Amino acid sequence: MLIWINGPNGIGKTQVAFELRHRVPGSLVADPEHLGFGIRRTLPEPLRTDFRELPLWREGTRTLLREVLERTDAPVIVPMTVLDPSVLEEILDPLRADGHPVTHVALLAPEQVLRRRIRGRGESSRGFAAQQVQK
Repeated sequence: MLIWINGPNGIGKTQVAFELRHRVPGSLVADPEHLGFGIRRTLPEPLRTDFRELPLWREGTRTLLREVLERTDAPVIVPMTVLDPSVLEEILDPLRADGHPVTHVALLAPEQVLRRRIRGRGESSRGFAAQQVQK
């Protein structure tokens, strides 16, 4: 089973994912953000963009999750912001078609709460997460 935890930057997806991992015996956390950071660092600077826009990241995330799901019976928890429903479908629909149960949940909070959480992480009000709040 795959549990995709979606929501805006700063909402607490990763915290919830690890709390859920502690409460669900044998579960695993797989964070495709790390794959995105690696792809972004590897690309020449003029080609660096939001990695979620890159077909390579979407394909890599789908392949990574398929591999994890096929190698274990454990629930796999994924904390990742994806705002575009077509991008999420591109990743999750093939996994569903393979027979893997997929649950998608979204965490939400008011804008002022998100901004406070982002500041609390030591991030600038001009940083990536803060810029995403109004999207």
